[in-house]
Amino acid sequence: MKRKMLPQAAAALLLLSVGAAQAASTITTIGRHPFHQPPLQSAEELKAMMRERQSEIKEGMDKAGSGQLHELLKAQFPFASISEARYEIGTVFRWMLFKRNGTGEVKVARDLTWAGVGPVAGYEFALTDQDNCLSYTFAVPKGCGNLALLRTERIQNCPPAPEEKKIPEPAPPPSLPPQPIVCPEACATGLLLEGCPPECLPEPKTQAHCLECLQNCLPACQEHPKDVGCPPYCADCLSQCAPCPEEDCPPVTCADCPPKCADNPDDDDCPDECAMLDCPPPPVAWQLPPFRLIGDLGYFKQTDPADYIFGRFGAEWSPFAAGHRLEHISFATMLGGALKVGGSDGDDGLVLDMMANYNWTAGSADGWIGAGLGGWITSGDVDDDSGDSDLDLILQSGVRVHGDPKAFNISAFLEIRSAVDEFDSLAEYGRFGAGLRFKF
Repeated sequence: MKRKMLPQAAAALLLLSVGAAQAASTITTIGRHPFHQPPLQSAEELKAMMRERQSEIKEGMDKAGSGQLHELLKAQFPFASISEARYEIGTVFRWMLFKRNGTGEVKVARDLTWAGVGPVAGYEFALTDQDNCLSYTFAVPKGCGNLALLRTERIQNCPPAPEEKKIPEPAPPPSLPPQPIVCPEACATGLLLEGCPPECLPEPKTQAHCLECLQNCLPACQEHPKDVGCPPYCADCLSQCAPCPEEDCPPVTCADCPPKCADNPDDDDCPDECAMLDCPPPPVAWQLPPFRLIGDLGYFKQTDPADYIFGRFGAEWSPFAAGHRLEHISFATMLGGALKVGGSDGDDGLVLDMMANYNWTAGSADGWIGAGLGGWITSGDVDDDSGDSDLDLILQSGVRVHGDPKAFNISAFLEIRSAVDEFDSLAEYGRFGAGLRFKF
């Protein structure tokens, strides 16, 4: 039987090496994608890592949308109190820096929930932003050295920042009547060209506009958009296209990772988190094997009366490939015999049956519905119609009860058969049966 598999999105390994994706951005294993190797053994090694990896840490924090915290980190970490911590199952890291397989550029994953076996050992320290009355707590798991933002909290009883003395602004000049804005034709194409009035430029709120905006800004201007020589729109589009605030960023799930990310998570269309989520691989299309051997063993009841034990052996042929509109159709040819074991009418018979089946799948269940023609061949020694040789019309319905549809399995089925010239006597001469089908 063909058993359809539900499609899912693709993915690869993760920084802390994810083991399951039962919830959005869930990680279960430490150490596959470390920011630092080997594992950290002491707070002194953590300090050395933070000191030697400043540029990469800044790059990662910028990607996480927390670039403003890097100056706090540089100023306060050398004097920060570092404590050992254990992070229990269910702990959420707001963002975490990592390197895929421990090499390459720094990547960022957001809203990661620890769901492994037991707690994770790590180091913890805090930074304080007195101007904004905020405290930032960072975690660094020992097994990977991945710097992570654990939580942001408002400082209680924080003294307000001193107010700056306001210099009275000069009176504005007399307003002039508004002048009409003329948009050059090139600006109307949507390209963010230097010299286009801001009113003529589309707001880069969509991803396409953001990419277009950034492509028109030199790398130096992307890093420092207010430098001399950088077009003004670089600062505008970067501010609109900046990463969302960490508290507003929805977690990336397997549904956000295109199937190609399973083999190439560094592709431009793949979010960084796709390299970290252990999503199920893309489903591989499976079809019924072209040929497989089948055998039946069962019982027929004829109300005439007669009782039979029957057995058949043959082959099933599935000629249509997966994706074809007839992929569920198969054909079976079987040869066997029916031994009369009771009743006053009927006779032993040789059976030769040919069936056409529709194979269905519903969740984890599968089976078939079939119809065909069969020969019931007897010795001819019985005088009544129940014992002569006939061409039968056959109806079947079965469901798998044991085994894998791709391997050996057993199905239970019901069958009705009657000679084509005896349909008016179906209740008397028809044979009603049940049995087991073995597929090899």
